Formats: sequence, C-alpha cells, structure tokens
Amino acid sequence: MSPFKILLVEDEASWQDILKDYLKLALKNIEYPENPIQIIGTYDEAKKALENDGPWDLLVVDIRLGSQKNTFGKFLVKRAYELIIPTIVVSGEITVSDVRNFLKEYEVNDCFSKEDFASQDKAFVESVEKILNAKQHQQASRGNAVNQVQNDAVLGLKNSYALLIGIADYLHINRLNKTTIDASDTYHTLAQNGYQNANMHLLKDKQANKVTITNEFNWLADSAEVDDTVFIFFSGHSMQKTGGLNAGEYLCPVEANLNDLENSCISSKEFAMVLRSIRANRVVVFLDISHSGGISETKAGNSHVLAGLSEAVFNLLAEQEGRVIIASCKPDEVSWELPDMRNSLFTHYLLEGLRGSAARIDGTVPIIRLFDYISDKVPQHRSQHPFIKSAAENFIVAMSTK
Repeated sequence: MSPFKILLVEDEASWQDILKDYLKLALKNIEYPENPIQIIGTYDEAKKALENDGPWDLLVVDIRLGSQKNTFGKFLVKRAYELIIPTIVVSGEITVSDVRNFLKEYEVNDCFSKEDFASQDKAFVESVEKILNAKQHQQASRGNAVNQVQNDAVLGLKNSYALLIGIADYLHINRLNKTTIDASDTYHTLAQNGYQNANMHLLKDKQANKVTITNEFNWLADSAEVDDTVFIFFSGHSMQKTGGLNAGEYLCPVEANLNDLENSCISSKEFAMVLRSIRANRVVVFLDISHSGGISETKAGNSHVLAGLSEAVFNLLAEQEGRVIIASCKPDEVSWELPDMRNSLFTHYLLEGLRGSAARIDGTVPIIRLFDYISDKVPQHRSQHPFIKSAAENFIVAMSTK
C-alpha cells in the first residue's frame, strides 16, 4: 500500500491540534501505522504544497483562512477540486448555503462547523475513514492494472523514435541562447522516461544543416512502423516570406540565409511531406520557435520576412491523421527565454511535464495532458500561449519514472 498524504490547512494553533488528533484517530481506526499529516498555517505555503508536494489523498481546510474572510480557503478548495483531491471543510460560521454551494460547485466531501464540532467530531472521523478506506481499496484494485499499463507503455516506447534539433549559432541570422540546451535536455529526459538511446538522434548547431536534417527525416520515414510513436523537437528560428521570389514559410537550419531561402531552409510544404511520409500513426512535433530576440522583421522591395509560422502552416502539418503539432506560442507572440531558467520558457515546462508533472497516477504521460500542463504554466510568466493542432488520439508520449 502506498503511503497516505494528508494536508491540514488551519491558521489557529488550537484547531491544528484538535484536527490533527482526530485525523490520527481516523488513521488508527483503519489500522494505518504512519503519521502522514502535514500542517500548514498560511495560504501561500498551502497553495505551493498543493501544487508541488502532491499527490495528496485528503485536504482538510478552514475556508476562513487569512484576513480576507472566506477567500483564501475557497481558493484552496477550488484548486483541490481541479487536482481531484478529496476535501473536508472545517470552518467557523458555516451556513446551510455554504454547505450546499460547496457540495454543488466543488464536490467537497464534507463540511463541518467549528461552533458545532463537539457534536460532530465522530462524524468528522467517520468521513475521514470513508475517504481513506476508499483510497486503500483503489490502491489495491489498481495495482495490477497500473503495472500492466506501465509495462505496456514502456514496451511501446521502446519501439518509438525521437529526433531532437537545437540551433543557436546560426551562420547568417541572429544567434539564440538556449536552443541547444533545450534539445540536449529533451534528449536526456526522453532517455530517462521510456525511449531507447538507439532510437534517438540529436542534432545541434553545425550538425543541424539542411542536408543532415533531411537525412534524419528520411531515417524516421524508413525506421518507424505503423504502431510506433515518433517525437520531433525543433528549437530554433522559423520565418515567413511574403512577396517576391521564394515566398513561403520555412524552418531554419544552421545555414539559413534570407537571400537563398529555397536552398538553405526547409519549406513548410517540405516539412508537411516529411510528416506524411512517416508511417507511424502517432507523431508529435514540438516547435519552440519565434524566439524573443530572434529574426527581426525586415523589408526588401515588396517582400517582407517575418519571424515564426502562420496558423495555416500548423493546420497543414496536422492535416494527416495521427499528427499532433504543439507550438511554443501563438503566431503573433514570441517564445521567451528567461534569465532565471536553464531552458526556454516553453521547453522548461515541456520537460517538467515529461518528467512527471503531467503524468497520470500510473506514470504515463498522455499528449493532451502534457499540453494542458504546458499551456497552463507558460502564461503565468509571460504573454505567451502555446497552442496545439491535432488529428490524433490522446496517445502516450512518455513514461515518467518520477
């Protein structure tokens, strides 16, 4: 049986002691030998614990926490609901409407008033026992099923392929800072979470020229079978040219040259053909492009060169069934590299998700769950909104060992 984790959020010391004793009684009644209770008295610490220290089996919270009446505690209840954490509210001045609204909106398991707690203490203990007993039953019945899912996921990913490309030292256009680190870290993260080194290729800087990238695309097309998964990661420049010769949209290899886009870059049409040529029915492409401080907008005659790709290109890339395209930002935004992060903002949360933050309880990381995690976290730092184009099922993209 996995250890329980109970979070008690209460800012009054006397009530911390009371509730802790009744929680310990409930644990004793179900013959649980450990003391898994963590007590926190402030909203900020509790919010951080909910987000980072889980998964939690039970939240016991005072909704009147803090100086703002009924505000901070309710935020915690809402977040627990989003994280699917069973919750019991114990608070002063609980009314019938409070109970009804909580049960309806946030599916709170139980509510208790401090004023009447002396007559409800047994009910509180029974409520805790009911939740934890259910958790024990779920753990026992889920064990074999989880192991089977894990084994299937690991076996499936052993037959999967990954191509990681990061370019910082461009020969003819602006240099980038963290792109090669991003590609390397993604490579190592995949190696630790289900992928085989023999099935992964990493290209950085001068290795990532157009000829070599094209050869690697051919490797994927020749190697991946129908039931395999293919993971493509590109961190570097992309551009759009409107008007004039070679108008179109391009991914930029290391030798990308604004004066010779056709020969030095990979056009969106070429890339779409690559994705169509790969036999695997599960292909995900991560594009960390449009970097802040990247290609500056230029104008020559009646033509423009802009950073990034248009939404029409993302639609084209995701046109074939089984394709998922995830971009680091919307076409009119930039992809940020922040000084306090090792990786770009987008890749930072991609890696966190692959390492376990986006994993289900069985350790598998489904692609939609991974995107949801990234798209929730990134905008908390900058006006950057990753987006997805998909014509695929919600397939497993990694197996977290966290």
